[in-house]
Amino acid sequence: MQAAITVQGISAVQETVLRTVHSAVQAAAVQDTAGMYQAVLGYAGQVLMDFKNRSRKFIILEKDALFVPGPKRGAIYDLRRRKLYHLDERLAKLFKSSQDGLSIQEAMLQAGIASEDEISIHLDILLRMDCISVSARPRPFHDIKIRKSPPRPMVAWLEPTDRCNLFCVHCFAESRSGINEVELSTEKWLSIIDELDEIGVERVVFTGGEPLLRKDLFQLLEHACSKNSFQYIQILTNATLFAASPLLDLIAEKGIGVGLSFYSNKPEVHDKVTRTPGSWEKTVKGIKLLIDRGIKPAANIVLTRINEDGVDETRRFLVSLGLENDDIMSNVVLPTGRGCHSDYRVKNYDYLLRKAYTPEDCFGPGGWSDYLGTCWRGKFAIKANGKLIPCTMCREVEIGDVSIGRLSEIIESGAFDSIWDIDFDSTRTCSECELRYACTDCRALTYALTGDLYAKDPTCPYDPYTGDATEIFFSNTAGFPPLSLDSRPKRREGLSQAWIGEDLIVSDKAVNIHHRLNSVAGEIWDLLDGDHSLETIADLIGRRLERGHHFLEQDIIRVVEQLMRLGLVEYAS
Repeated sequence: MQAAITVQGISAVQETVLRTVHSAVQAAAVQDTAGMYQAVLGYAGQVLMDFKNRSRKFIILEKDALFVPGPKRGAIYDLRRRKLYHLDERLAKLFKSSQDGLSIQEAMLQAGIASEDEISIHLDILLRMDCISVSARPRPFHDIKIRKSPPRPMVAWLEPTDRCNLFCVHCFAESRSGINEVELSTEKWLSIIDELDEIGVERVVFTGGEPLLRKDLFQLLEHACSKNSFQYIQILTNATLFAASPLLDLIAEKGIGVGLSFYSNKPEVHDKVTRTPGSWEKTVKGIKLLIDRGIKPAANIVLTRINEDGVDETRRFLVSLGLENDDIMSNVVLPTGRGCHSDYRVKNYDYLLRKAYTPEDCFGPGGWSDYLGTCWRGKFAIKANGKLIPCTMCREVEIGDVSIGRLSEIIESGAFDSIWDIDFDSTRTCSECELRYACTDCRALTYALTGDLYAKDPTCPYDPYTGDATEIFFSNTAGFPPLSLDSRPKRREGLSQAWIGEDLIVSDKAVNIHHRLNSVAGEIWDLLDGDHSLETIADLIGRRLERGHHFLEQDIIRVVEQLMRLGLVEYAS
């Protein structure tokens, strides 16, 4: 028995398209008329006629389109329309040959595309790409030129205090009450705000700790609101202290943004995460005070093992309080601070950490975003004691200290350049990936998981050397107990599936990942309903294969373990 699972990304979608088009081509081939080919394939049908007449044609890329080859596959970037086409291995070979000046006919042969049906199918796929046309004359592809502006400070997180009136199980800053660490003075924070304005920072976020514990927060916010360069000012808070705060009028008057953490519509669940009895009631009261003043806060539902099963109900509860649905997000705990403890991580932690690249955020008409590469380009945080760090989630990497030096001098010295300049051309493995210009990541998360600023993001499921979206590369099993023959795992809800030939395609449309399972793995998948034990599954499959189930048991366990690591399977509740 082959227990291996072949995992594929966008190519799985392409194969579905191929099979759909292929059936149409076969129907047309019965008639074998040029008119029927054109009716089915349109322009591709006409090009196919040119093939039959041995006319030399060449692939042409628009001015604002680029071909980026990878070790196995390739990608077409349509900058004008902000589209990314991820090519399978044969299409990538076709484009590489076209880049070398070969005609479509010659490039097809180089890519192993030889039969009339295959040529028709691939022509149709090519010409569905808006940025591609066919010409009788070759034209060189455009060189890859990344035009990024020099890094500059744009976003600053200010942590006036490490203290907090709550003791959340996941806190990245390990905040709590009773912390005695030295905090910068009011005068120093006012001076820092002046410097942020002078160097052109556009967004300032007051966070912590709980910033409302600083008695001078009103003064600091008022001073920040007087600065011209700040386009947006925000407070991140647990919202428990607004009842006794004079801040509400200032927030409403100046349009200061408010972001808060919320854990559950159930008081006992929320308070279990904060480890502070009565915190739910105070936070809800704070939200109502904000809404009554016309202030619409944003909310982050931080997912832990404690509250992961009630996210939808919690979201509906927040909407009922007056929050906008689009302003409510949910994130898993990052492995920083108290978040390093796996006891509170969600069951599908590895799966939920997976990244999903969003090309439109990284490139567009005429060029590339300033955020091309890592999230923290142009960003920094100042801790309560004055230490400068790349972001609030990367607390061990210290760049400077504003308690003993001026912020502007530290910035101008180039101390941040090596951090801000990290992109996927300088990151191992990513530097060869065809998707590197349509990607962004969290370097803080990568550093927390690997201890290496230049490592490939372990949460990225794509391997450019195989062309597959494989399992996550770090070994965390998210607290899953080991599988046994008595285990009764089940398929995760929200997935779609379809048999294509002898393979089963399982699609997770939420993150645009498609997994190809071979026929035996597909049979196992169909039996993962939470009722069948793995021993029973081994027995059923063994009977069909006419092999004793004891020969299959360990293979089946390994298959299901891999499915669990992929986030496709979970324990039955």
